Amino acid sequence: MHETLSFEDRFEITQVLARYGHVMDGRDFAGLAGVFVEDASFDVTSVGGPVYCGLSQLEGFLALGEAVHPPFHILANAWVFQDGEAVKSMSKWLTIDQATGLPRSGDYIDTWQKTSNGWRIAARTARVRWAGGSWSDGYGA
Repeated sequence: MHETLSFEDRFEITQVLARYGHVMDGRDFAGLAGVFVEDASFDVTSVGGPVYCGLSQLEGFLALGEAVHPPFHILANAWVFQDGEAVKSMSKWLTIDQATGLPRSGDYIDTWQKTSNGWRIAARTARVRWAGGSWSDGYGA
């Protein structure tokens, strides 16, 4: 595969990925447009939610507040790549379950769109990898 993304493109995308956590944690409704395109989709079915479509539904998602959103988001291991003509990224997320205080983690799988205002997420899927419990549970302890 021939890589055509520039260093600047990759840097901008990772900056938008980082901004996402600040937008969500700060309940920054206006900031959503700096992360997502107008008609973006966000699939949170793996954590028990729906697929949100468009900025107005994403604002509604953000408005659910502490009842749904963890107190903070940490993003790591961002990998930006081309898949044919599509620009995609995969990253890891970590949050704390407010009810149990236990860690929850997973992946974000994103498809990106270059807009006149820069790179924005066109489609995001949140995939759960760890939803709390003792880390030793898997060892039969």
